[in-house]
Amino acid sequence: MKCPRCKENIDKIDDSLRCPHCKTRAASRCKNCKTINAITDFNCAGCGAQLLKRCPSCGGVNLAQSTVCRRCGAAAVNESLAFVPVNQEPVEEPDLEPVEEPVLEPAVEP
Repeated sequence: MKCPRCKENIDKIDDSLRCPHCKTRAASRCKNCKTINAITDFNCAGCGAQLLKRCPSCGGVNLAQSTVCRRCGAAAVNESLAFVPVNQEPVEEPDLEPVEEPVLEPAVEP
Protein backbone atom coordinates (compact mmCIF):
# COMPACT_ATOMS: atom_id res chain seq x y z
CA MET A 1 0.00 0.00 0.00
CA LYS A 2 1.20 3.53 -0.79
CA CYS A 3 0.58 6.61 1.31
CA PRO A 4 -1.81 8.98 -0.50
CA ARG A 5 0.19 12.00 0.70
CA CYS A 6 3.92 11.21 0.72
CA LYS A 7 3.69 8.28 -1.78
CA GLU A 8 6.01 6.13 0.35
CA ASN A 9 5.39 2.38 0.37
CA ILE A 10 3.83 1.13 3.59
CA ASP A 11 4.84 -2.46 4.31
CA LYS A 12 2.98 -2.77 7.60
CA ILE A 13 0.38 -0.49 9.11
CA ASP A 14 -0.47 -0.45 12.81
CA ASP A 15 -3.83 0.08 14.53
CA SER A 16 -3.56 3.87 14.11
CA LEU A 17 -4.08 3.31 10.34
CA ARG A 18 -1.56 6.11 9.70
CA CYS A 19 1.47 6.29 7.44
CA PRO A 20 4.63 5.65 9.52
CA HIS A 21 6.50 8.24 7.41
CA CYS A 22 4.23 11.32 7.40
CA LYS A 23 1.47 10.28 9.87
CA THR A 24 -1.33 10.87 7.32
CA ARG A 25 -4.28 8.51 7.62
CA ALA A 26 -3.55 5.90 4.97
CA ALA A 27 -6.00 3.08 5.71
CA SER A 28 -9.49 2.27 6.89
CA ARG A 29 -10.94 -0.80 8.57
CA CYS A 30 -13.97 -2.53 7.05
CA LYS A 31 -16.94 -2.50 9.43
CA ASN A 32 -18.08 -5.92 8.16
CA CYS A 33 -14.94 -8.07 8.24
CA LYS A 34 -12.34 -5.77 9.93
CA THR A 35 -9.93 -6.02 6.97
CA ILE A 36 -7.52 -3.08 6.70
CA ASN A 37 -7.88 -1.38 3.28
CA ALA A 38 -6.09 1.54 1.65
CA ILE A 39 -7.93 4.80 2.33
CA THR A 40 -8.49 5.12 -1.45
CA ASP A 41 -10.10 1.66 -1.92
CA PHE A 42 -13.73 1.78 -3.05
CA ASN A 43 -14.40 -1.84 -2.04
CA CYS A 44 -13.09 -4.01 0.78
CA ALA A 45 -10.37 -6.47 -0.27
CA GLY A 46 -11.67 -8.98 2.28
CA CYS A 47 -15.45 -9.09 1.77
CA GLY A 48 -16.12 -6.77 -1.19
CA ALA A 49 -18.27 -4.35 0.83
CA GLN A 50 -18.54 -0.84 -0.62
CA LEU A 51 -16.32 1.61 1.31
CA LEU A 52 -16.53 4.70 -0.92
CA LYS A 53 -18.84 5.94 -3.67
CA ARG A 54 -18.88 8.77 -6.22
CA CYS A 55 -21.48 11.51 -6.49
CA PRO A 56 -23.15 11.42 -9.92
CA SER A 57 -23.46 15.21 -9.91
CA CYS A 58 -19.85 16.28 -9.31
CA GLY A 59 -17.79 13.06 -9.11
CA GLY A 60 -16.77 13.75 -5.51
CA VAL A 61 -15.76 10.77 -3.36
CA ASN A 62 -17.96 10.05 -0.32
CA LEU A 63 -18.19 7.38 2.36
CA ALA A 64 -20.52 4.50 1.45
CA GLN A 65 -23.13 5.51 4.05
CA SER A 66 -23.23 9.18 2.94
CA THR A 67 -26.61 10.64 2.11
CA VAL A 68 -25.26 14.08 1.10
CA CYS A 69 -22.22 14.75 -1.09
CA ARG A 70 -19.49 16.44 0.92
CA ARG A 71 -18.20 18.22 -2.18
CA CYS A 72 -21.31 19.70 -3.84
CA GLY A 73 -24.03 19.08 -1.23
CA ALA A 74 -26.25 17.02 -3.52
CA ALA A 75 -28.80 15.19 -1.39
CA ALA A 76 -29.64 11.53 -1.88
CA VAL A 77 -33.26 10.97 -2.84
CA ASN A 78 -32.88 7.20 -2.83
CA GLU A 79 -29.64 5.97 -1.30
CA SER A 80 -29.35 3.02 -3.69
CA LEU A 81 -29.64 5.35 -6.71
CA ALA A 82 -28.17 8.61 -5.41
CA PHE A 83 -24.52 7.74 -5.90
CA VAL A 84 -22.98 5.51 -8.55
CA PRO A 85 -20.37 3.00 -7.33
CA VAL A 86 -17.03 3.70 -9.01
CA ASN A 87 -16.74 0.24 -10.56
CA GLN A 88 -19.75 0.84 -12.82
CA GLU A 89 -19.09 1.83 -16.41
CA PRO A 90 -19.77 5.51 -17.12
CA VAL A 91 -22.72 6.33 -19.34
CA GLU A 92 -21.51 7.36 -22.78
CA GLU A 93 -22.62 10.72 -24.09
CA PRO A 94 -24.31 10.58 -27.51
CA ASP A 95 -22.37 11.93 -30.47
CA LEU A 96 -23.84 15.32 -31.32
CA GLU A 97 -23.37 17.25 -34.55
CA PRO A 98 -21.47 20.50 -34.08
CA VAL A 99 -23.66 23.59 -34.13
CA GLU A 100 -22.59 26.43 -36.38
CA GLU A 101 -22.58 29.67 -34.43
CA PRO A 102 -24.09 32.71 -36.15
CA VAL A 103 -21.74 35.43 -37.30
CA LEU A 104 -22.64 38.75 -35.73
CA GLU A 105 -22.33 41.79 -37.97
CA PRO A 106 -21.01 44.99 -36.41
CA ALA A 107 -23.67 47.53 -35.52
CA VAL A 108 -24.15 50.33 -38.02
CA GLU A 109 -24.58 53.79 -36.55
CA PRO A 110 -27.34 55.97 -38.11
